[in-house]
Amino acid sequence: MRNIKRVFYEHKERYGSPRIAQQLYDEGIETNKRVVAVLMRGINLCAKGFHRRKSSYGRGKAIKEIAKENLLNRQFEQSQIDAV
Repeated sequence: MRNIKRVFYEHKERYGSPRIAQQLYDEGIETNKRVVAVLMRGINLCAKGFHRRKSSYGRGKAIKEIAKENLLNRQFEQSQIDAV
C-alpha cells in the first residue's frame, strides 16, 4: 500500500490501478491491476479523470441566426416532382 501511494502521488494523482500496477511491475514488484484497484479503494484513492470538451455547435444565438439565413440563395422548394 505504501508503494501504491508513492506512485499515485508521484504522478500527481493521475494514475489509475492499471498504470500503477504496470509501474510497480517495472520496478520489480509483481502485482495485479485488480489487487491494486481493491487496495486503492480501501485507502480511498481515485485517479483524476479527463474531461471531454463539449461541442458548442448550434448553441449560441449568433450561430442559430447565421444558420437561418439563406446565404447561397438556394431554392428549397420545387414546382414539380423530379422524374427519376
